[in-house]
Amino acid sequence: MRKKTGKIVNCIICGGKIYKPKHLLHLENVYYCNRVCYTIARSVFYSGKKGGNYQGGGIIKKCSICSKMIEVKKCRRFSKLFYCSNKCKYEGLSKYYNRKNASGYIDGRSKKQYYCKEKNCNNKVCKKENRCCSCSTSLKWKNKEYREKVIRNTLKASFVSPNRQEKRLDRILNKLFFGDYKLNVKGEILIIGTKVPDFVNVNGQKKVIELYGDYWHSEKVTGISKDKEEKNRIKYFKKYGYKTLIIWEHELKDINKLKQKIIKFNGKKSKLLDKLLENKNN
Repeated sequence: MRKKTGKIVNCIICGGKIYKPKHLLHLENVYYCNRVCYTIARSVFYSGKKGGNYQGGGIIKKCSICSKMIEVKKCRRFSKLFYCSNKCKYEGLSKYYNRKNASGYIDGRSKKQYYCKEKNCNNKVCKKENRCCSCSTSLKWKNKEYREKVIRNTLKASFVSPNRQEKRLDRILNKLFFGDYKLNVKGEILIIGTKVPDFVNVNGQKKVIELYGDYWHSEKVTGISKDKEEKNRIKYFKKYGYKTLIIWEHELKDINKLKQKIIKFNGKKSKLLDKLLENKNN
């Protein structure tokens, strides 16, 4: 059996005897028998001024509110304000950091009052020859690229997707005019002004189709009659040179009548569909 080459030493706290191997004897001069004795020794021999990283302790400063002498950390020696308690701290914050006393305070309105530079707008602004928030936003909205970007991002963020009726009408349009009309619910193909038409003709014709729900476009929800609702949308798209067909949800029940209405609006059947049918027959 191998001989033990270490020594039996005494614990510095409780005096208990412990064995230390030879290769560990040169590492430390103080020994502990367990974790409890170690924590006691740390608090007795290595705390405060006795610690190895001690750099002189705190410094004495005067409280900015009550003038009481207090000890603060050495790292705070460059601070301007010191407080002895939370009460003094809150009092100091209200005294030294309020309005004009605050470090970031800019006196922009104390001498003169400026107004929005747009005509017929009396909203107050911070600086001379500035626009107010509403005028600057409306000016941005007139930019087509900015407007379309905002509408597309809004639709994308709200997870808009085709409903059951729109998918059904899409199938009917593909049977009648294959490849002529495409779903445009997310505004990927076309945005007309601030409106997003449901179906857009992608075969060279400036035609759009809108599918109206019986409830969401009813007089109860919109506050105007169905005829007026149709006329307003047709008139709006006409300004941009687009012809519009309005299809109501209840019209999907009578498919034959609906097909006649769509063919009458579009004029002719899809040439691409006729070619595909001819190739299939040949």
